[in-house]
Amino acid sequence: MASFSPSSSRPGLESGWSARTWLFAVAVWTLPGLLDAAGFYVSYGERGEPIAPLTALARALPKWYVWAALTPLVWALARRVPLDGEARVRAILLHAAAAVVATTIHLSLAALYYHLVWGGAEETLAAVVRWYLVTVFPVDYLAYWAILGIFFILSYRRMYRDRELAASRLAASLAEARLQALQMQLQPHFLFNTLHTLAGLARDGRQAEIVDLLADLGDLLRYSLANTDRQEVSLEEELEFVERYLAIEGVRFGDRLTVAFEVEPEALGAAVPTLLLQPIVENAIRHGMAASPLPGRIDIRARAADGRLRIEVRDNGVGMNRGGSAPRQGIGLENTRARLFQLHGDRWELRLEDAEGGGVRSVLELPLRPAASATGPHRLASHALVTDG
Repeated sequence: MASFSPSSSRPGLESGWSARTWLFAVAVWTLPGLLDAAGFYVSYGERGEPIAPLTALARALPKWYVWAALTPLVWALARRVPLDGEARVRAILLHAAAAVVATTIHLSLAALYYHLVWGGAEETLAAVVRWYLVTVFPVDYLAYWAILGIFFILSYRRMYRDRELAASRLAASLAEARLQALQMQLQPHFLFNTLHTLAGLARDGRQAEIVDLLADLGDLLRYSLANTDRQEVSLEEELEFVERYLAIEGVRFGDRLTVAFEVEPEALGAAVPTLLLQPIVENAIRHGMAASPLPGRIDIRARAADGRLRIEVRDNGVGMNRGGSAPRQGIGLENTRARLFQLHGDRWELRLEDAEGGGVRSVLELPLRPAASATGPHRLASHALVTDG
């Protein structure tokens, strides 16, 4: 196990002789000084010798501020000699000796102040020092360990806060790395399907469609490569990508494929994971219309309400329960779920269900928030419904 050394971690206060360290020490030692002054004020009043509150403060506070002056020295020693290091016994003995020295210095200075300001002529300085050392030393000795305890409490507090921050940064880095890995998985998967379509066109000698398809493929690849460092885009950008993808599928299916978009303008600027919809739409085509000899239809709807973005992709295929088994969910949907978890934790939902009237409906809900790139009017905002295969 790695041991923690306060010498390598600051306890929320800067190391060395910073103004912040001094102010913190003065603030800490003002409290016992005020309590001591209150004791003077009450005791003198009970003896019939009342004193002014300011006089009580002047008598009590200076001796406690000596400890405030010693606090940075104690902390400096604590950084150099941590109690949880390997030489723990040696460190305890060293601090015990340092406590004797610090307590002696404190009581000597307190006695000198008392002798010069409050002492009578009949009392010698040596007598005052001896009285302080005999009567006050045992209690005052604990003040050193209190200073040491405060240092280590702040040190460990800072250590755990730094560890939590480092863990948070590590989790964020890990999430980003996972998202990038998942996106890199998705790109070759989509490219393979597109190349398969091109091969089919080449076998049929459909040269003009090959040229158009290659142009669409180039646009898609440029989009994918341009967004490799973006985990999220606006829904409008994602829909534009899906439109290009569906144009490629339209070459494959021809008049058998009809697509309809119904998107509220308020939803277009919402943030969604990059390449979110393509695997969902691909799943609808593969397990919906591709499995049926009838013409296929894909409906894509999106709306924003109550702080949530809801997206639906519906096909008119055979449905999930025909034949007693659900459609196979490949790497695309698996990656989609993994990416949603990395970005939103458990605040998302993606479910596939049989739609009324036949086919399958994919329902996706996300927290609604604007995309960083969502500025200005949207290209799709002028028409909430787009149809045509």
